[in-house]
Amino acid sequence: MTCKQLLNAALLLLAAAAAAHGEKLARDLAGLKPGTKVDVIIQFVNPGMEQANGHVAGMGGQKKADLDLIGGALYSLPVNALEALANNHNVR
Repeated sequence: MTCKQLLNAALLLLAAAAAAHGEKLARDLAGLKPGTKVDVIIQFVNPGMEQANGHVAGMGGQKKADLDLIGGALYSLPVNALEALANNHNVR
């Protein structure tokens, strides 16, 4: 198994664990300063939609990597945008 395949498998397991709890935001994101930027994995209901990427960019997010295996992407995003993003109907 290559390093990329191993990383994708780990991300898939993490995403499945988060979905099992029914929460969109990881607990470790709570309490961070609003101006802080964090790296987050965002899974989309309709992956590959440029509109979704544009929405995240409009919130100050910058795409770092596509995660096609889980229908999402890795973004760097301001903490104060996370709650609005979690309420987006196209975000799992």
